[in-house]
Order: sequence, then C-alpha cells, then structure tokens
Amino acid sequence: DTGLQASKLMEVEKVLAEARKAKEAGATRYCMGAAWREPKDRDMDMICAMIEGVKEMGMETCMTLGMLSGQQVHRLAQTGLDYYNHNVDTSEEYYPNVISTRTYQDR
Repeated sequence: DTGLQASKLMEVEKVLAEARKAKEAGATRYCMGAAWREPKDRDMDMICAMIEGVKEMGMETCMTLGMLSGQQVHRLAQTGLDYYNHNVDTSEEYYPNVISTRTYQDR
C-alpha cells in the first residue's frame, strides 16, 4: 500500500493552464500521463481535447496512459499526438521481481 489515493482525470482547462506555464518557461514539448492500467473510452474526449489544446499552443505532445486498444491508438494519432511513452519495466526474467500486478505479456 503506497498510501496514495486515486484521483479523477484532471480537467482539460487545468491541464492546459499548466501547459501554458510550461510554454512560458521555454518548453517545446508537453508530456501528460495517468497512472492507470488503461484509459476508459469515456475519457478519450477529454484526453483528445488536451492534445488539441497543447498543439494549439505550438508544442509537441506526448502521453503515457497505459495499455491502449487499437481504436484508442488510432484516435490519439488522428488527434495529432506526437509521442507515446510505453514503459518497459525490466527484462522478462526479472519482471516478477519488480511487478506483481500483471504479467510480462500483459504490459
């Protein structure tokens, strides 16, 4: 138990306000992430609005959202997502020593 509590996806305007601060500080790419296994389809409209808003600021976008369905991948690409980060935690042999919530093949 990490002691952390789950929270909902941030509101689009709050994410974009933080992206504006990053741009004003000189950022050219804005990365967004969520600590979940996979995004729900109901969240995709908000996620895509975040991408669109950051792109409108002239920055590249990257995300890490967990496992994606083919339809979600297509939607993110159509929205203009520039980069997707997928964490490869460790080697297959050592994986059970690091991660207990899923299998190596489940990544």
